[in-house]
Amino acid sequence: MSDTITIPNYGNATNGNSTIVERPQTSANTRFVPAPTTIKETGLPEELLVQLLVRTLFTHGELTERSAGEIMKLPYGVMKELFTFIQREKFCEVKGHGESLVVLLRYVLTEAGRERAKAFLDLCRYVGPAPVTLQQYIDMVKSQPVNGLTIDRRTVTAATEHLVLTPGTVDQLGEAVNSGWAIFLYGPPGNGKTVLAEAIGKMLEAVGGGEVYIPYAMEVDGQIIQVYDAITHVKVDIPQEASRSLIESKKEYDTRWVLCKRPIEFAGGELTMATLDLSFNDSAKYYKAPPHIKANGGVFLIDDFGRQLVRPRDLLNRWIVP
Repeated sequence: MSDTITIPNYGNATNGNSTIVERPQTSANTRFVPAPTTIKETGLPEELLVQLLVRTLFTHGELTERSAGEIMKLPYGVMKELFTFIQREKFCEVKGHGESLVVLLRYVLTEAGRERAKAFLDLCRYVGPAPVTLQQYIDMVKSQPVNGLTIDRRTVTAATEHLVLTPGTVDQLGEAVNSGWAIFLYGPPGNGKTVLAEAIGKMLEAVGGGEVYIPYAMEVDGQIIQVYDAITHVKVDIPQEASRSLIESKKEYDTRWVLCKRPIEFAGGELTMATLDLSFNDSAKYYKAPPHIKANGGVFLIDDFGRQLVRPRDLLNRWIVP
């Protein structure tokens, strides 16, 4: 049997709407995403953000613009706009001042706001970080491709030092990984295919650019899709270089994005065609991203390829792009 490793190749990095500020280097740890300063700059429908804020107030009770912003991962200016709107619509009212040296108003839902929140919860129960748009997500994926990395022989050797490999195999593996395309490992059971595939993830972590930005969620046609998965995605601190970029640009960092190690997602015999589609949570009323989307910018490992209930041909055809 065999293992298939998908390392997405997205070509040259492009960013049509300048959502990413980059320094001369191209790795994720030297760039940052500037935060939106207005509702319009989020790229999201105002109605979606209003619904999210009302659900957040209903769930958490009293909130200030700042505390609500920490939950929704939006800066003060955007939250001020949203609170002004829902206060004008009489969905919320001011209860008092927050306990802070800075005067912050505490908001609670009115009776009309609570009724509206229940209606919003019937449509979607998602409460948490505001999503990014699909186009922002596409731009980000294109800006941090695997084939933009250079993995030298020393890195390959270090990642596979626990394995017994011939020099020729090490060279072949290095060439395959640097291509940025899918890799097919084959051989008899027990010859180390899976362990070798796992080593590729170590190679990506070891080189510069071993981090990527992952959104908590994204919005597509008014629907929210949760992308960030605490099991798959390992958070890392924003390095000094990116922090320096923030200071120099005098901008805030868009915390709707999480800096993570390049992900490694595993799938085995349980993989079906349905697994590769969005999964809808009937109780929460929002979607979760499939495993290959969670693996974007990293490695998607299909273990024991050919032992799935679905035909191998159907799985391979799933990723064919005309």
